[in-house]
Amino acid sequence: MAARTESPGEQRVLQVLAADGTVEREVAWTEGEFEIGRLGSDLACPEDSGLAEHQIHLTWKEGRATIRDSGGGSGVWLRVDGQEGRLLRSGDQVWVGMQILVLKKQEAGWRVQHHGPDGRLRGTHPVPPRGLFIGRTSDLVLDAGDPHLSRRHAQLVPEGDAIRLYDRSAHNGTFLKLSEPTPLPDAGEFRAGRQRFRFCCERMDSPEGDLRAGVADAGKGTGTGISEPDSSTGTLKRRDSGEEGGREVLQDEGARR
Repeated sequence: MAARTESPGEQRVLQVLAADGTVEREVAWTEGEFEIGRLGSDLACPEDSGLAEHQIHLTWKEGRATIRDSGGGSGVWLRVDGQEGRLLRSGDQVWVGMQILVLKKQEAGWRVQHHGPDGRLRGTHPVPPRGLFIGRTSDLVLDAGDPHLSRRHAQLVPEGDAIRLYDRSAHNGTFLKLSEPTPLPDAGEFRAGRQRFRFCCERMDSPEGDLRAGVADAGKGTGTGISEPDSSTGTLKRRDSGEEGGREVLQDEGARR
């Protein structure tokens, strides 16, 4: 067991969120490492078939949290910051509403591959030099009937040879599929299987007091569906909260019907 790394003036918690973003319960994170998965983890979700036995690995070192996907399951998705955004690489997968986007860098510039809830390729769209908004009624209209998609849900902005993604949805969020260990900020929200979490670091000696109060409303909303694997096809299936059925979404470039 890892040595305890919690200081007297600090408390780390993982908030387990409901589909609408409200807090269902809190789990203390007192060790240097913490695992979330279906079985044999610090936080186990045995009923969630979309999780691997050990899906999410969290590390706390020198006052910083890091998150990584341990492999298997339907992946780990981290919510993108609306202020700083996140630089993307060719091949990155982005989850908005019930849609999956894959960013591709080509000689002519960046392009967005749009895959619908059924996993099928709906279209490929160029990103103009000025960038574009993505949503129900934006520069790039994905699916006007998607109830989890905001009018202006996300924004792509080219930066030289790179491109930056911003979350513009106050409720449902924009999520990036992790491909490497990534810093997890205070109030950082992430998903895996049918689960949704938020990390909070509460510093008891802070003049503001309980920092969790400051993020109580962060991420509230109706929530999007969650991806889980279909072992028969090798794809993912999107399962919306409250639905028994699933909708297939992309796992990799070749994994679509």
